[in-house]
Amino acid sequence: MFLARYNKDRFNYIEKKLKNKIKYIRIGNEKLRKTASFYSNKFNFYIDTSDGINEDIGTYEYCGRILKILDETRGKKFVYFKSAYSEEYSSKIKELCEENNGIIIPFFKWSFNKNFYEKLATKKEKYLELIQNTEKKYHLGFCAKRISDNHVHFNPDQHNNLVSWKDKKYFGIGSGKDNGFKKLHTRQDLYDLLKHSKFDFFHADKLKYEEFIIKSIECFININPPGIGEYTSRMFDHSFLGLPVIMRKTSYDFGISYQKYFPQIDFKNTNWESKVDDILKNIDEWSERSYFYHHNYWQPKAMIDYMLNFLD
Repeated sequence: MFLARYNKDRFNYIEKKLKNKIKYIRIGNEKLRKTASFYSNKFNFYIDTSDGINEDIGTYEYCGRILKILDETRGKKFVYFKSAYSEEYSSKIKELCEENNGIIIPFFKWSFNKNFYEKLATKKEKYLELIQNTEKKYHLGFCAKRISDNHVHFNPDQHNNLVSWKDKKYFGIGSGKDNGFKKLHTRQDLYDLLKHSKFDFFHADKLKYEEFIIKSIECFININPPGIGEYTSRMFDHSFLGLPVIMRKTSYDFGISYQKYFPQIDFKNTNWESKVDDILKNIDEWSERSYFYHHNYWQPKAMIDYMLNFLD
């Protein structure tokens, strides 16, 4: 039996299946930011749903969360399910886990947007019919603000470069003295590249959710534009309907790899337009692949069954 703490809204997608498969009592809201914590006498396990890191930063992820977990476990065994995992950029976190009687397991991101559950998941057949009856207007769709005040990378703490100076606020670690930040320009750079490409290109900074889905349906391919991390919920929204999504080439992945099901492009490579051409030629196949992944591997039961393999 575990005692659990988590945010019900954040973990709503998997909560029912968790309760069916794992014996626990929820005793309150999250203790660790963006994390579900499960405590038992034998071992703890954690599900971290944070964003990872935008690879344009070019450095490893901060370790505030795992350092806080190590402070809790103090040598007790634990399993750390990391929803945004990269062998390269999560390497410091992995090292700390393995040095302290823990293991780190790649897990899955999902949507925390209530609109998906209320306005898309409940109207699936309506939108599938709309897909069949909608003529495509654009090669590529990009629905996201080009510049967001939220898309920043906080600099390291002045006394501990394993954490950001913001981790004093988030996890009580470090000095907390303001050390500045880097603003991320990934979306603006990607917008500029697509705007001046040979492709018919749709962009909108902000749309109501239903309009966002309708405009996405009018595009052959939609772009998943990295923000703070490489994943955004557009990947989840679109694959639910079998709308192909281009991911920027990344080292991040899920517990069951999505990389054969979602096309990836290195936009820094001069041949990126020809890669888009290849995707357009095989658009029906990519549609089927993304739909298959979402409805077979990205379902609560499949995700919890995957988790149970590491909790025996």
